[in-house]
Amino acid sequence: MTFKNTLSVAAKVLISLGLIVWLLSQADLAQIWQTIKTANVALLVLAFLIFFVGYFITAKRWQLLLGALQVPAPLMALVQSFSIS
Repeated sequence: MTFKNTLSVAAKVLISLGLIVWLLSQADLAQIWQTIKTANVALLVLAFLIFFVGYFITAKRWQLLLGALQVPAPLMALVQSFSIS
């Protein structure tokens, strides 16, 4: 990795950490924790399931599009690349 790339990554990390610290300093953490404790677990699980099913649907669409171009792509590889992006 070149010095320019290292500097760029370091700047991005510092800006991200700074924004996280600023957001946490502005938030009422006690109220957030109280809301989390009273959340409906079944609805949260359902929401996460829907979210991840959406990942697989999107990956499947990409697989179909790539297949039309005769580009083989395993579904799990597409899910992984989609989740990274």
